[in-house]
Amino acid sequence: MPATECCKPISVFLVRHGERADELLKLKGIQVPREDKLDPFLSSRGYEQARDSLSILIECMNKEGTARKIGVFCSPMRRTCGSALMLSATDITSYPALEWGFRGSVDDNTIPVIVLNGLSTCATQVKKQGPINKLVQEGKIPCADCPANDGSLQGPMVMAARSMLRHQPVYDCSYLPYGWVQFCSIEAKTGIVAPMAPRMSTAKIDATMIPVVNATAENLRLQDLPTEQDSWRDSLNLGIQWADVEGCNTVIFLAHREAILGLLDICGQSMESSLVSTPHCCIGSFVAISTGEGKVRWQAHSVVDYNSFDVGMIPGAVE
Repeated sequence: MPATECCKPISVFLVRHGERADELLKLKGIQVPREDKLDPFLSSRGYEQARDSLSILIECMNKEGTARKIGVFCSPMRRTCGSALMLSATDITSYPALEWGFRGSVDDNTIPVIVLNGLSTCATQVKKQGPINKLVQEGKIPCADCPANDGSLQGPMVMAARSMLRHQPVYDCSYLPYGWVQFCSIEAKTGIVAPMAPRMSTAKIDATMIPVVNATAENLRLQDLPTEQDSWRDSLNLGIQWADVEGCNTVIFLAHREAILGLLDICGQSMESSLVSTPHCCIGSFVAISTGEGKVRWQAHSVVDYNSFDVGMIPGAVE
């Protein structure tokens, strides 16, 4: 896949998911079944952490002043999809300098979120119980991007999103009229609009929104499911390549702590990664450069608790 002119750097933020419901139960001394450890929902505090982390990140990007086109990707696990849903707390009309990529023909008030299955391959329980394609085919990861997730109201992603909404008692759609989050499937060119309000609908994604959609199969590293050879790093690189073609200069990944630590290792900071604290919803800042032919160069910037994140922690490589 051809890279954009000059291989411009992309600011990347890896945001860890919020507190898991099973972790909260464990703290209370309640034994959690093995199957519930694979793909748990967030706790109420986990949703609040994700809301606050993403709000701080977006506010800092707005203050920093660079005009940004932002692509958002997430792992298919319910804890990361649930964290991504907290983008719906953002009134995007308040940030005119921030544009959201991959929007296609959908409502201007939506924030598209693309699910990349391979981002989950670094998660400990996925490693233990996987591989990922086996887990999805067995129905153990209902938010995964697979043929059954066709954008219909009966699709497993919609059902999972409905379950997530019931786990968000801090929100009341009567005072949050804005902030829809749309989950997109690039291969199927369909999406799901998941507003904070009760109603849900489907959205057709314009087939031309990404020039490589109709390209040959080898240009799409992830098809319905990643192969056993595809890794979380392949998925990160794929997201960067798609964002590069879309013209994004900023990417947000909702992922796992293992991805943050692993990317530090890739950047040659293995010693630092062993000392880095990665609390829930911490923000890892990186720079990525898509060099073409599926290759991406990475540079590490910082990893901090979201409460400590400020404008100075935004990579300054974006022109």
